[in-house]
Amino acid sequence: MLKKAALHILFHTWKQGSFSVLFWDGDRKNYGKEPPAFTVIFHKEPQLTITDDLILTLGESYMDGTVDIEGPMDEVLRVLSRNTPGREPASKNTARQITKKSNPGIQSEQQNIHHHYDIGNDFFSLWLDDTMSYSCGYFKTSQDTLQQAQLQKMDHILKKLNLKPDETLLDTGSGWGALILHAAQHYQVRATGITLSTDQYRYTQQRIQELGLENRVDVRLLNYQSIDAAQMRFDKIVSVGMFEHVGQDNLPLYLDKVQELLSPGGMFLLHTITGL
Repeated sequence: MLKKAALHILFHTWKQGSFSVLFWDGDRKNYGKEPPAFTVIFHKEPQLTITDDLILTLGESYMDGTVDIEGPMDEVLRVLSRNTPGREPASKNTARQITKKSNPGIQSEQQNIHHHYDIGNDFFSLWLDDTMSYSCGYFKTSQDTLQQAQLQKMDHILKKLNLKPDETLLDTGSGWGALILHAAQHYQVRATGITLSTDQYRYTQQRIQELGLENRVDVRLLNYQSIDAAQMRFDKIVSVGMFEHVGQDNLPLYLDKVQELLSPGGMFLLHTITGL
């Protein structure tokens, strides 16, 4: 009963959002002033003390099967975000405020990417699949291998872009080149990738040559801000897991650049992980 009482106290500290909690003994309690947007289900007592970070505890409990969630995940994330200490809700003028902040510059971004990715391709090949895809996969069944999941993810993305033969595709942050190589091989587009990682750039160059795709795939060691729209525009642009590296101050600048680089009637697909 002490753990239940502790959880009850902790949940009452969440002042933003409304939700329901079904405890392991079958007791259900509602928190907040509105109808519950989702339900937290405890299958058993969690490992908890009154001083624990409740958000972290819930995350760990979900991973070990102690807790389950019923309801829209976007509502769960919204409540977690709003009740995170020190997190201020975004205002309507957030984007305008961001654009007024200073740009840390291309050199700073290149240093960050170099520190993260230029530590040897052999290291990444130890735990990535053969395509060297560095983002979440798309598992259709529990029997899918990691490589199957990554190929399914690529096809899911590229089909959403409605690619047509000989269209031009830009991947901003192309990693080790898996997506642009796959797009050229299976969708007959002319694909360009950009990266700030020297190791990724050299690896992609090598794969282009090995697959004989020199006439369809190009990779450049380049920052997205440096692309000249007067010389290069694209029918389709894709970003997978790169948006997180842009930095909050530069999100509007990035999106403005994408719009500038898109041909009339073009399409942009953004895959990212963020908070509300």
